[in-house]
Amino acid sequence: EQAQANLDYLLAHRAERLAVLGELLAEENIDLRAGFAADDYKPLLDALHGWAKSEWPGIHDRKIASSKTWRSSTREGPEIAYSLVMDVAILLGELIVTRRPVFVWSLDLDPENGPAGSDPASFDDAMDSYKRPVVQIPKGGPFPTIILDVEAIVAYKYVTARESLTWALNDFHYVVDQAVSGAHEEYWVAEAQRAAESRG
Repeated sequence: EQAQANLDYLLAHRAERLAVLGELLAEENIDLRAGFAADDYKPLLDALHGWAKSEWPGIHDRKIASSKTWRSSTREGPEIAYSLVMDVAILLGELIVTRRPVFVWSLDLDPENGPAGSDPASFDDAMDSYKRPVVQIPKGGPFPTIILDVEAIVAYKYVTARESLTWALNDFHYVVDQAVSGAHEEYWVAEAQRAAESRG
């Protein structure tokens, strides 16, 4: 129920959160609204990555910079940084679902991604995405559920913000491009075609 409430909150407030992010980016001369609406979203993601590369090392706090803290964060006090992380994740997710409607905001409820048993310690082995809002293609057709944990991608950027290697690649760009281009489904679609041809 709590997981569903988190997803419902995200869906109800995503426009509001994007507006807040837009105001912040406007201070850096980045027009989120125009970039989002443009046919080519890549300049927006280039600017977003450049801004994060420049600003996030300065707001990086080693006391909270861990996957464990992120997963359990209240996003209050020093952990407000993870509110920013979520806002950027919402932007990436919205770029995907608006350009590729086969992807939707949903919860990762796949038992295979959950804890191996009932022991509380086993929850440490669960996927970060389990019972969290993700962008996914629901299971069906020729392929299994395809899950993109956009928040985890952005959180990792923050957690490792002071490491130069973090900024070597524009992961914001990559995750959106891969989803919009259909790269995640290519293997499964090709396999289905081969199976159909072998039957025919």
